[in-house]
Amino acid sequence: MDFSNQGSNHRYSFASAYEKFMPFVERAGLSQKRRQLLSQVSGKALEIGAGTGLNLPYYTHDVELVAVEPDAEMAVILQTKSAGRRVEIIQCRLSDVLSSGIKPHSFDYVVASLVLCSVPDADEALATISQLLRPGGKFLFIEHVVTPGIYEILQKLATPLWKKVAGGCHLDRDLLGALDHSEMVVTDLIRFNFPLGKPLIPHGVMGVARLKSDFFD
Repeated sequence: MDFSNQGSNHRYSFASAYEKFMPFVERAGLSQKRRQLLSQVSGKALEIGAGTGLNLPYYTHDVELVAVEPDAEMAVILQTKSAGRRVEIIQCRLSDVLSSGIKPHSFDYVVASLVLCSVPDADEALATISQLLRPGGKFLFIEHVVTPGIYEILQKLATPLWKKVAGGCHLDRDLLGALDHSEMVVTDLIRFNFPLGKPLIPHGVMGVARLKSDFFD
């Protein structure tokens, strides 16, 4: 699909700001986390909220990747970066993935990096991810999380404005709590200090979750 004529007419472009800022975060250590997590991906994978393609260099070339991105400007950048790779790009929201032609239980891996903070409903997003995974499949994630204490107070205060300039990002989202109530169970988890994140994004998590049905009938 050609996204070259799509884009925002707004004066402020989150996609442009993201492209300019994220290389500093990547060099400060986030790229190492991506490499560590995505080195295990094989077979057929779906990346939700693929953004501007920061994960692309860390997939092996034999991975059959479907990349979903709702933002038109980011989809343009993603399309450019994916040239020569085995990637299908679909511009839609996660909530619309199953009505876009993608069938349930189609993927060995579903990947999310810095995206579940910005979906309108985390519980709904995790339910959709659960439907997309094949039995035995894995959900891989790198996300920032709410940090208890003084940071949480600051995150809650800043979130209403932050959402407006950062693509709907919720600084105070409790992703791990949402995962506990989902149809998945976290099997591996690493907590880390988010590169260049303080004071608004002090901590991140990286991990693997699998369907509870893989363990319990």
